[in-house]
Amino acid sequence: MKIHLLLLFSILSISIGSNGCKSSKSMSNQGKDFIRIGFGGGFVGKESAFTLFQNGSLESEGKPAQKLSSNITNQLFSNFQTLGLKQVEFENPGNTYNFIEYLLNGVTKRLVWNPSDKTVQSELQLFYNNFNYYIKKNIK
Repeated sequence: MKIHLLLLFSILSISIGSNGCKSSKSMSNQGKDFIRIGFGGGFVGKESAFTLFQNGSLESEGKPAQKLSSNITNQLFSNFQTLGLKQVEFENPGNTYNFIEYLLNGVTKRLVWNPSDKTVQSELQLFYNNFNYYIKKNIK
């Protein structure tokens, strides 16, 4: 009986400890407006993504990556609005896919497409490529 209680206590301690180890920086951005781009699919189905918050914080896989300048951040959020991506509806993933996901003013949406799809709206690909350019340029 003592062994069972000790085992149960050990399991509970480990599970409680592992649930409490979250990044405080990531938690501080919860609920804030963001734009996320990424890609995924293939044999494993893994997704990779970068999330940009309006304060310039950039996260990769939920972990802080870097902070983009306010000029770049403002430009990306402005481009998103100018290209009218809030009005776009597109969900056509393939075996592999690219995506843009956002939370703006309480509205969440995910736009998904196959990178080799010729029917994808040019605005989606333009924004995705532009965002990706700034990520590669600013993350070292």
